[in-house]
Amino acid sequence: MASVVNFLQQRSRVFLSKCRRVQLLSGRKVSTGRIHSDFQCRLAESTDFDAVVKLSEGLYNGYDFLPVVYHKWLKKENVAMMLLYAGKSLIGLQAGCIVDEGKTLVWRAARVAHNLEGQGLQRKLAVKLGEHVQAKFPEVSRIRTATHLEPQRKSRNSFEKRLERDELSFFVEEKSARKFDRLNFRTSLRTEDEFQVQSCTKEYFANIMLSSSVITELCPNNILVFDWCPYEPLRSNVDLILKEDHNTHFFAEKNSAEASPKSFSYGVHAKTVETEKWEASVYSDDPAIFQAHLLHQFKRACEIIDSKFTFFSVQDRTMTGYARKILGEMLQLKEANLLKGTTMKVFERPFTS
Repeated sequence: MASVVNFLQQRSRVFLSKCRRVQLLSGRKVSTGRIHSDFQCRLAESTDFDAVVKLSEGLYNGYDFLPVVYHKWLKKENVAMMLLYAGKSLIGLQAGCIVDEGKTLVWRAARVAHNLEGQGLQRKLAVKLGEHVQAKFPEVSRIRTATHLEPQRKSRNSFEKRLERDELSFFVEEKSARKFDRLNFRTSLRTEDEFQVQSCTKEYFANIMLSSSVITELCPNNILVFDWCPYEPLRSNVDLILKEDHNTHFFAEKNSAEASPKSFSYGVHAKTVETEKWEASVYSDDPAIFQAHLLHQFKRACEIIDSKFTFFSVQDRTMTGYARKILGEMLQLKEANLLKGTTMKVFERPFTS
């Protein structure tokens, strides 16, 4: 009999704890710990900034970018942020942007209050965001997202993997000039003149690189990812990328006017909550050309960023060992291991009403 009483008392404490948690969040008395449909879901406004910052506290070890770009995103016609409130408390957010000439909705920042995870809030936000997008962008036909995680497969509209590239991260602790003076890394290139890399203009990248065979050869899935946002290699997307809240730099090997490019790369310089980062994406299947691109990008990053930062390298899995050798052994950088996984994946599914 005593054991039965103890069990009932324990279940009662669990039930009351759930009620207090939801009552604290919503300001209302409820009978369960579940989130109900009468909570407010609406588009973000400038006055929500403090609540968004609070919801984002502690995410990604200081590498969260949303508070940095929040006000700028509000002004963009192709970006929407859907918020979920329980009373006066913000408990969820889902952001998305429209790219690929109106065909693709890309899920960007997403967050849910830590103590309310697993209650379907993200799905509620995604549905509401989809309704808004469908009304404003009727041509949208697919959803994409870039993530380290494998999405759950629960329906016939599950996401399919479209792209997978490895990612490494390294801390850069000191000013660039001193490091380069010590290392003299260019002597390790196989033939410096043959594989010299240089910056190129957006016009060259859009008109020459995107129309060359190198795109289809090195990017078979027809997806380029800039700062965790997947795009088709379209001129209109290049214009969108350059309007983003980061600085993008394009690179190609130095060739004669008649030569066809063998490779390309781009670097994204972005600020996060606590630091700055440079994300180098290199497209090459030749180790020496890959090395030339990565070293040139590292040098360019150090010229632009006048403080410590984190250098990310995104590449095909066959080049990951070379990237680790270049950045870890040659440049003597400390690997950061910031993320749960070291693989960036792009998933896609049809857009449904």
